Amino acid sequence: MTLLGDPSILVMVDPDFTAPTPNPMTWETEPYENGPGVVKMIAATAVDNEGADVQYYFQCVSGGGRSSVWQNSPVYTDTSVVQLVSSYRVKARDMSDHKNETAYSDEVFVTIQPYPYLGQPLTIPGKIQAQYFDVGGQNATYYDTTANNSGGQFRTREDVDIAAINDGSANYAIDNIETGEWLLYTVNSSPAQTCLYARVASVQEGGQILVWLDDDLLATVNVPNTGSLTAWRNVILNDLILPEKNNAALKLEFVGTGFRLNWIAFQNQSPYLGYASSIPGRIQFEDFDIGGQDISYYDTTSGNSYGEYRPDEDVDIMAVPGGFGVYMSANDWMEYTCTSEAGYYTMTVRHASNQKTQTLILSDDSGVLAEVELPKTGGYNNWQDTVVSNLFLPGGEERVIRFQMAASIGLLDYVDFIRQFNSADLDGSGFVDLEDFSIFSSQWLGEPNELSADLMPEGGDQWVDLLDLITLTENWLSY
Repeated sequence: MTLLGDPSILVMVDPDFTAPTPNPMTWETEPYENGPGVVKMIAATAVDNEGADVQYYFQCVSGGGRSSVWQNSPVYTDTSVVQLVSSYRVKARDMSDHKNETAYSDEVFVTIQPYPYLGQPLTIPGKIQAQYFDVGGQNATYYDTTANNSGGQFRTREDVDIAAINDGSANYAIDNIETGEWLLYTVNSSPAQTCLYARVASVQEGGQILVWLDDDLLATVNVPNTGSLTAWRNVILNDLILPEKNNAALKLEFVGTGFRLNWIAFQNQSPYLGYASSIPGRIQFEDFDIGGQDISYYDTTSGNSYGEYRPDEDVDIMAVPGGFGVYMSANDWMEYTCTSEAGYYTMTVRHASNQKTQTLILSDDSGVLAEVELPKTGGYNNWQDTVVSNLFLPGGEERVIRFQMAASIGLLDYVDFIRQFNSADLDGSGFVDLEDFSIFSSQWLGEPNELSADLMPEGGDQWVDLLDLITLTENWLSY
């Protein structure tokens, strides 16, 4: 019995020890596939004999789904189901003091179709991150020789081993690869003659990646010993022919062990580090684009004479203090994909040579941007900075710039681009516009503020007047 209300009035209420009905719970609509990776289900409406509210709990008993929390609705939709077959059951409880629960319903199995991880087929030519294999589970969209994700990263409910890495930027890679393992990707393929790039790290030679498109073997990638599982290298296969196919199965089959896979790419040019270089910033000359001879570089001699970095490329790269340098001869060129802010820059080229003055040309698709005379430094161990000011670079995303040695021979380490800001660009946006005029007008015939409009004379005179206005108008709508 329970005492309720005003203590001067006794109201005796029987406690509720009875579960809702039906008990055991039943289904109104058994679990069914409701889209890629989506399973929907509806429990029978539960009723509490004492009139209490009712909640439902849906349990994923097996497979790749997730259980619900206790919820008021008899409808549950499980998203991101990661295995083809999963099973569910449901129970209910009342919201009395005792929260009486029904027994579980019958366990019901549901089958879904495999689906692309990103929701749509991947596109080739193009780049594919290895961890974006299709969803469907063991023996359906992947095969892994061990249970669970030993790396514990990214897709943690699946059995493929995925490790967090830093390959120029934070990312993920397939790890603990063993012979017989494979990954499947749904792709749309456009007809093309292209290169295949595989970004790998390995502690030994002998590993292979077999690349299949449906039942056709496109390529076999031989994985070299890169020195460690954190030393990444691009393995390149040329002249692959891609057919036109939609919803095709691209399969990566692994042979050997002791290596990791970051990504593969069917393409003809892309940034070597996987992302565009930023300008302002520094570009290492040895990090020219992926693409190969006549695509992302041109070298007058075959092979990498020194083999100390990117040994499979024809560009001659040697170790220098602090990193690597590119040995360039007349007519050699290299290209770099960049994201740049439009404006004027100071460009500093780090170089060494015992030859006569070299001419280095910087260009993009608009034409020649600069010709730089690199003086003789007295030897390949004597490094010097040559500085070029007032260099204008167009802005834009994924722009390609080219450095070409027009004459002589030199060793190039890196190039720095430092932004030059117009003194009339008061807000530092890179362009003299209405925002700057607004700052200027707020200080007119007064003392300058923190964003000073005191432009003239050089160094300022602590007063914003006609001289400053003349400077602003002379630089109006300029970088």
